[in-house]
Formats: sequence, C-alpha cells, structure tokens
Amino acid sequence: MKSKLLWNSWLHLVLAAMVAVQAAFLWWCTTYIVPIYQRFRYDGWLDGDDNTRGILSWAHSAITEIGKVVDGLAASWWLWAVLLAVAGVLFLRRFRSESKQLIGFSTLATAALGLTLVVTALSAAIIIPFVVAVMTIYTASPEQVVVHRLQHIDVSVNALERAIASGDWDRMQTPARLAAHGVNDLATMGAAAPSMLSLDRQQNVDRLRTSLKTAGERLRDVENAIGSKDSAALETAMERFRDEYPPMR
Repeated sequence: MKSKLLWNSWLHLVLAAMVAVQAAFLWWCTTYIVPIYQRFRYDGWLDGDDNTRGILSWAHSAITEIGKVVDGLAASWWLWAVLLAVAGVLFLRRFRSESKQLIGFSTLATAALGLTLVVTALSAAIIIPFVVAVMTIYTASPEQVVVHRLQHIDVSVNALERAIASGDWDRMQTPARLAAHGVNDLATMGAAAPSMLSLDRQQNVDRLRTSLKTAGERLRDVENAIGSKDSAALETAMERFRDEYPPMR
C-alpha cells in the first residue's frame, strides 16, 4: 500500500514538474526568443522563396497565435492561479478518495500532453524559419543583403524626418531606433563595406558570378567524362573549365 502511494505521488510530481517546465519554456520563448525572431523577420532574413513561403507562412502564424495566447495568460496569471486554487479545493471536497488519484493523474497527463503539443509546434515554428534563413544567407549575394538593409534604413530615416518635421516626439523614437539598429548592423557586418563599394560595379560582380556558375557546369562535364572514362571528352571539359574559371584565365 505504501509502495503504491509512493509511486502515485511520484507520478503526480513528475507530471506537475513537466507542466511547470513546459509553461516556463513557453514564457521564456515568447519573452526572449520571439522578439529576436521578429527582429530577423523585420530585417528580411525570414522571407524565404517560392518553395518555402508556405511553411514560413505557417510558422509566422503559429508563432503569432501562440505568442498572443501566452501573453494573455501571463498578463492575467493571478486570475488563473485563483481559478486553479478554487478548482483544486472543489475537487478535493467533491470526489471520493479512491477517484481522486486517477482524476488528478488524468488531468495532469492531459495538461502535460497539451503543453507538449504547443511547445513542439512553437519550437518547430521557430527553428524552421531560421534553418531556411541560414540557407538563404549562404546562397544569397551579400550585395542583395546590403541593399535590402539600406532600403530599411532609408524607410526608417524618412519616417524619422517626417516625425521631426511635425515635431512629434513620440513618433520619432521607433524610426530612430530602427535606423540605428540597421546602421549598427551594417557597421558590424563583415561583407557590408566591400559590398557597398561594389554596388557601382555590380555588372562586373554579376559577370563574375555567372562565370563561376558556368565553371561549375563545366566541372560536372569533367565528372561525367571521368565516369565514362572518355579521355577526349575529359580534355575538352577541362579546357572549357580553365577558360571559364576566373582564377585560371
């Protein structure tokens, strides 16, 4: 009997701890991670392309909706604490002793499962856009990133100038902060300065990238010639690669 009571108490304690940890994780994500996510989204890192826009749209919606629910619950936590306390007192008085443990276990298990689903959805919604962003950053040209950032800075500066012209001190704060954020990011971005200097030579940069892509195609011809053990095709493919690859011209 004591062993059964001990195991039941331990299961209730574990489930209660799971509920508490998951609730704390949701609060931490919405308080610290989601603002970082929104900042990356504002900067255009999480836009994706036609192939990823559907999953990113789901991720943005999931994060927004879950954030609203968590913020609402956190804002009125005292009300929920009172309701849970009242429900606990009514539960202890209403149900018989042999049913209390089973009902309590079922309630905690249901809450733990529900929070697990919410935590999983939120985690996936945060991770997927950042994975897509890393792929985008890796494949995107730095000039496009810098141009995108300059456009955001221009929008913020224009809004700041309009607010200054109207003498609206409250409206000045947000565009000033966003402009400072954008300029500081450019100052710390390693590729920003070279990319800004190359903007007036963009045709040469684009031509170089085209040559590199063509050189990659020539290397695939080399691989095919090696696979077929065709010496003539291999020599021709290597010659075309040397003609196209910039460092070997």
